[in-house]
Amino acid sequence: MFPFTLHTEVAGELADIQFPYLDDVDIQLKNTAAFLDACQGKPSNVCTAEQGAILQEIVERIYQSAEK
Repeated sequence: MFPFTLHTEVAGELADIQFPYLDDVDIQLKNTAAFLDACQGKPSNVCTAEQGAILQEIVERIYQSAEK
């Protein structure tokens, strides 16, 4: 059952749809490494608080538009 494959019908034809997956990532290790890099003045690929707030606003507006 891994990776997940959906056996279904699409437009009257049998179809097997495979869903991609991401490898497991140790989030704590990634965040710790990003923090240590930031302490050393190195650039980070983790979003800033401002970017996170903007993303949250976008998600909230998507939910609001779906409710209408």
